[in-house]
Amino acid sequence: MHDPWQKTEDTTDYVNQDRSVEGTQQAEPGPPPYESVMMSGYDGANVSSDSSRQEPSTSHSEFQIEVRDPVKHGEGVSAHVSYKVTTKTQLPQYKQEHTEVIRRFRDFAWLWQRLQNTNRGIIVPPLPEKSAVQKFQMTSEFIEQRRRALQVFINRVACHPALKLNRDLQLFLETSEDEFAHEVARAQMEQGSATKKTLASTLQLFKDIGHHTANLMSGKLDDEEEDPDYIKVRDYVVQLEAHLAEVHRQSQRLIERQSKMASSMSDFGASMVALGRFESGTLAQKFTKLGERADTLSGACQKQSEQLTSSFEAPLKEFVRAVKSAKAVMTDRSTALGLLQQVCQPS
Repeated sequence: MHDPWQKTEDTTDYVNQDRSVEGTQQAEPGPPPYESVMMSGYDGANVSSDSSRQEPSTSHSEFQIEVRDPVKHGEGVSAHVSYKVTTKTQLPQYKQEHTEVIRRFRDFAWLWQRLQNTNRGIIVPPLPEKSAVQKFQMTSEFIEQRRRALQVFINRVACHPALKLNRDLQLFLETSEDEFAHEVARAQMEQGSATKKTLASTLQLFKDIGHHTANLMSGKLDDEEEDPDYIKVRDYVVQLEAHLAEVHRQSQRLIERQSKMASSMSDFGASMVALGRFESGTLAQKFTKLGERADTLSGACQKQSEQLTSSFEAPLKEFVRAVKSAKAVMTDRSTALGLLQQVCQPS
């Protein structure tokens, strides 16, 4: 499979922003020292070694970026997690070779959105999906999975030949929390002003070509004006997305069954140990031994489930996201083609 980040197409698959201009004009107070609030049970060194297959190597990049030390703030729907983003680089445009900033998910989302808006014709690495249900629960497993996915995202951006020198990436990696909030608010104000000026004049035109774009992307219309090589790639991507999504779904089922097996084996072991305590003599020893063996097998099953998640299911999910990003670029290309055909139609 070819590296999806070497494509150079356009995309308009926008992410919903949860930061308003009014809310960012005044920077939120920074989190307390990480040494005092870092989530219990988090071990950055162990995480890095266990998830090395998912988190991309930066040995071929000008950056060494790590997303670590998650800190949970608040409870319920208002809860959010901040992360420490550390960067090492020798690029001359950066003020320091080593920087350390605090960012939250919506900051990553803002960067993704800006890269989409300012880099037409490029497949921007995908951002992990938002989940209202998981956010409300905010389990340690969910936080760790998101941390890993965010690290994959930011390292892929830093390795991208067309994005690694982007000004917004530099802003994200090296500016303080207050300065970053100010720059985000200013950028959103500029974007909002520009959008209002062009929206009224283009809305009707896009309505006219909307159905045309959908037909082009699905291949329902005549492909005479399309490049034959592009048609092959388009059809391949559409089929690839379906197959990858199904494989990912089945991998989730496999891991779920493995986790249930570990839980059942643990319960079985505990019941056998309890039964051994009820008996006496050789029979009690046999029951206790069986319970201990079952508990050992439970731990092995759980470890295998975690390994499958990090080395199999997570990369599959990343591939699904990558294909969706490529497909979004193709949809935008179809929109551009529909716009061109609409403009060129004789009056």
